[in-house]
Amino acid sequence: MKKTFAAAAAILLLASAAFCKSVEAPVDSYDDGTEAAQKANEKNAKSGQKKETKIKWNTKKNKEAAMQGDPYNTKKMRGNRSFGERLLNLNKYTKIEPCSIYLRPTVGKMFARKGHLIYREGTDVAGFMMYYDSSAYALQFATASRSVVRDAINRYFKDFDERKLDRSASHKKTREVYGFCEGYEDFGIISGMMTNWSRPKVFLGYMFVSNTPYFTINVRRAQNLAYEGIKSEEAMLKGTTIEQTYYFTKAQANKLMVFLSDENIGSLQAASTAPESIEATDAYDDGAEYNGAAKAADAPKENEAAAKAAESAEDGEQTDEAVQAIPVSASKKAEAAVKEKSEQAAAHAVVEQAAVEKAEAAGQAEAEKAEPAETSAKTE
Repeated sequence: MKKTFAAAAAILLLASAAFCKSVEAPVDSYDDGTEAAQKANEKNAKSGQKKETKIKWNTKKNKEAAMQGDPYNTKKMRGNRSFGERLLNLNKYTKIEPCSIYLRPTVGKMFARKGHLIYREGTDVAGFMMYYDSSAYALQFATASRSVVRDAINRYFKDFDERKLDRSASHKKTREVYGFCEGYEDFGIISGMMTNWSRPKVFLGYMFVSNTPYFTINVRRAQNLAYEGIKSEEAMLKGTTIEQTYYFTKAQANKLMVFLSDENIGSLQAASTAPESIEATDAYDDGAEYNGAAKAADAPKENEAAAKAAESAEDGEQTDEAVQAIPVSASKKAEAAVKEKSEQAAAHAVVEQAAVEKAEAAGQAEAEKAEPAETSAKTE
């Protein structure tokens, strides 16, 4: 059984080395000066070594969330994820921008691989993600650890510019020269589904590779907390993580340092924790509540406007401006008034005309009666 697992692991490593393409990333040139300067550098490096202080790691899940001073407690690391996302271990972080970092895999030569700078929404935790060997790793840092990483990068830049990097020192010494901090790492077979996590100790320093210096982040082996307390063959195989070393040129290290700044992470945190803005709703009025009051208030004005319109219509002086100034309801009333008065005037004219015609007819009848009398008188 063990031989089968060993063979499978070997096949995965070979496949990773064969199919993972490298990306081009320029390296840094470095001149450490004369031999005397080199010896002085060795002396400074030896005198500058600091003793490592032990960190007490919390590995009990039940106590982890209760520790308010714990930068990676369970409740905090949930971030803004929904219950379903937490259940399926999805969307643990957000990819902010692409990056490239040099790696030295277990099998093969060192090369630059593409990755992403990441942020854990709703928290102060950020870092980077990329594939290392055959698995995906997301190394992240809380506020205090981010400060340690930024300080280490600045110290590396200073030593680089002042030519204090020790080319002859062993990698074991130089990879720890700028101190260490606690990290948080999610990992899994693919980046979209990282079911494992750990809290490794992370050492910061530099290393020379083929006479070229690199700032390094060395991630030590740590307990896989996803299998904490589980006693099984699978837990034994996945009980710990692998050791990883990430190599950065000055440009790559500077990009990481800027990304991990408190200002940048603070702005990301503010954006991810701000309440969602609620857009204004649409107002609607069907007139049921105050139509009566509105009509009562507008009635005197409409009546006045209608009266003026009627008067102007009688006088024949209604102008276009006057018509436009009259409200629609008042205009209709004015038209009705004009129409009514016009009809009354027409009826009066008809009556007068009938009276005139009647008078004319009566006069004509009298004239016809008088005409025979005049005729007989003439005959006599």
